[in-house]
Amino acid sequence: MILLPNELLLLVLQLAWEKKFPKLLAADGYIVGMAARRIELLEEIQQQIPTKTYIAHMDASSPDAAVETLNTLIAQMGGLDLIVIGNYWFLGCDFDDTDWKKSLPVLTVDVIGFFALARTALNFLNNRVMAT
Repeated sequence: MILLPNELLLLVLQLAWEKKFPKLLAADGYIVGMAARRIELLEEIQQQIPTKTYIAHMDASSPDAAVETLNTLIAQMGGLDLIVIGNYWFLGCDFDDTDWKKSLPVLTVDVIGFFALARTALNFLNNRVMAT
């Protein structure tokens, strides 16, 4: 891995890799923060990780609230060095239907939510770099 042990990670997770990825990182000694809609799943994963973890409920359908949650989680963790944002917008889209507007609710959540979170994380990381 590129990172040194014990650096902070924040994972905004979805679907299949959300169970395995944090465990692999924690096994290497990383402090892991996780945010997702399914808080019960995060609690289950947290119980299986022996290192320090942070969890938060986050729903990208409300980008402003998701950004606030992200900022709170970053503060609780004392910062972050890497963020991984899971984005599976295509799974909720019907590609057989010619009316793309039927996928608009999924696209609104995943594209706008992703952009809001990515922009917030990049601003945090950029400010940290500029401060050093």
